[in-house]
Amino acid sequence: MRDEFARAHATLRNGAAFLAKWMMAQDAAGSHAGPHGHRRRSRVIANGLRELDRFLNLLVDEACWRHGLPAQPRQRNTANKLGSFRAALGLELAERPQLEALARTRDLLFHCNGMALRGDRRGERLLTLGWPGSDDAAALATVATGSVIIVTGSDMASVCGLYQQLADALLEGGTPPSITA
Repeated sequence: MRDEFARAHATLRNGAAFLAKWMMAQDAAGSHAGPHGHRRRSRVIANGLRELDRFLNLLVDEACWRHGLPAQPRQRNTANKLGSFRAALGLELAERPQLEALARTRDLLFHCNGMALRGDRRGERLLTLGWPGSDDAAALATVATGSVIIVTGSDMASVCGLYQQLADALLEGGTPPSITA
């Protein structure tokens, strides 16, 4: 195993663990009260999500090199990059909808002060978030456009768990156990 691959794997796992722990501590402290607190918290969460996405992006490049495949260091869309990697291995990227939802949510958290100012596609009135809904753990949560995006510690724990699962899947050859045939 390349040392860079091991470092990239550890960085993603440690970053996800740190972000999940921080969010749970923030929830326990109630530090997101008030409109200014929500705006700051939204930006911090967005930055954390951006970092996890970037760590995964770099890990996919390392996984490509590990498998003798061409890496795509200039490809910034992590869902597309991971999808291409899995396709090269003859695998599917079942997590694509969640990764794409996380990217949209992350952008709105950062640029729109945590407001769902647009839907998943032009003219849609719902935004799909990147974590499971409370009613149905198999479906991703949604909010109506114009709503405030509330991110809880358990939401982030779920997202961080996804990133850790993806990191481990890349370590084990490309696909998580839930997708293997």
